[in-house]
Parts: sequence; structure tokens; C-alpha cells
Amino acid sequence: MHFIDYEYATPSPAAFDIANHFAEWAGYDCDFTKIPSRSIRREFLAEYVRSYIQHGGKGVSPENEQEVIDKLFHDVDRYRGIPGFYW
Repeated sequence: MHFIDYEYATPSPAAFDIANHFAEWAGYDCDFTKIPSRSIRREFLAEYVRSYIQHGGKGVSPENEQEVIDKLFHDVDRYRGIPGFYW
């Protein structure tokens, strides 16, 4: 028997996957008080971008790191709510 995880069977923007990650903090009970705050989301994204840079991510450097974090933060916020609708 084999299982296919269709969640990752098609490409999607990183911002969607990260928004989905944050949405899952609410759990099956949909306790939205557990959704990470703005500052925690920003801290997560900053670490995400730093790790991307450290592993040779293309198009991102320490010089434009803050700009990339700001754009990613904006993009993730645009996707908030969409994962719930998608699933």
C-alpha cells in the first residue's frame, strides 16, 4: 500500500505554505487564540529568510534581507484565511 500526500503534489507559493503553517496552530478545535501574533510571525519569517540565505538561496543576500522579510510578511498575510478555504 502507498499513500500520496496530495498537499504537496503541486507547487504553491512559499507564502501560502507558511500561512497554512500558521493556520494549523489553531489545531482541529480551531482555537484561533493560538494563532501566532504579528511579532512571532515576523520572527519566524526572519529566521526562515536567514536560513534560506545561509543555504545559498538565490536572489537573497544579507544586504536585502529586511526587504525580503517585509515582502514575505506581506505575502503571508495576504494568504491568511485562504488555507482554511482551500482545505
